[in-house]
Amino acid sequence: MKKVILLTVFTLLFSLGFSLAEVPCKINYQGRLIKDGVPVNGTVNMEFKLYTQLTGGTPIKTITLSSVPVYNGLFRTVLDLEGIDWTAGQTIYLEVKVGTDVLSPREEIYAYPYAINTRFLEGKAKDYFINTSADTQRKDGGLNIMGKVGIGTTSPQAKLHIGGTPGTDGIMFPDGSLQTTAGAGGATVVAQAIGTTDITAPATETDMPDMSITLNTGSRILVMFSAPFWCSSNDEIAWLKLYLDGVEIRRARVGLNAYFDLGSFQHVVAGLTPGSHTVKIRWYWQGAPFNPLDQRGATDGPRVLTVLGLD
Repeated sequence: MKKVILLTVFTLLFSLGFSLAEVPCKINYQGRLIKDGVPVNGTVNMEFKLYTQLTGGTPIKTITLSSVPVYNGLFRTVLDLEGIDWTAGQTIYLEVKVGTDVLSPREEIYAYPYAINTRFLEGKAKDYFINTSADTQRKDGGLNIMGKVGIGTTSPQAKLHIGGTPGTDGIMFPDGSLQTTAGAGGATVVAQAIGTTDITAPATETDMPDMSITLNTGSRILVMFSAPFWCSSNDEIAWLKLYLDGVEIRRARVGLNAYFDLGSFQHVVAGLTPGSHTVKIRWYWQGAPFNPLDQRGATDGPRVLTVLGLD
């Protein structure tokens, strides 16, 4: 029975020089063919098939070469391995066919061809690429991310998921404004206080019961107040004052020649520094000859202080 023996050597076909050109996806394949104990001379047809298993299966690549020159059993050729994923971590085996003889067993491909993976680095140093270290890195040019991105979270639940402390962490814009929340129409309720008891305006300026909010924010806010007031007689008046961090920033008057009045106002506050802020309503009746007003939260309707985050 005739027997063909193949002794082989793999070498990676490198480009010479120091350019940033891609590493070619080719390898040198050389060996010695011995048939019935005699070195082969002449030309042979050869077929190379690559598999992901030692026996059986379907080839992931087939290379057919005609008239490969052989001298004293020695031959040398180049195998084009374009299209094979060398990054997948799979074991790859090479099956060689010389003429009609399929040589066995298949050869496992070791380290050299896997160096083809360096073609994806395009010759650039490792610090050119984004990695998972804690170092500060910079990426010039565009960056297209098709999956989910997490900032401040390791388990993003959406295309862009920003974690952190509610009311403190968020998105800072070029003008220095910080958006810590998002809502329909560009505004959302950050905090709200509701009073449902019956109260009477004091003679001296005092905090209105239940109308104080402390919040963490650094964005622009819109403060809104609304409440129904009741007068027992004509010519009754009260002053409402809005305070931010202990400083009066707005006042409004209710009552005066009305037995029932709706006191309300809105005020935008911009340029807040990130951190804790307190918003409150203080009030008092104007004094003689006037009489105080009532805010009957339980009888006529609650008093409501609302803070909206803008932008």
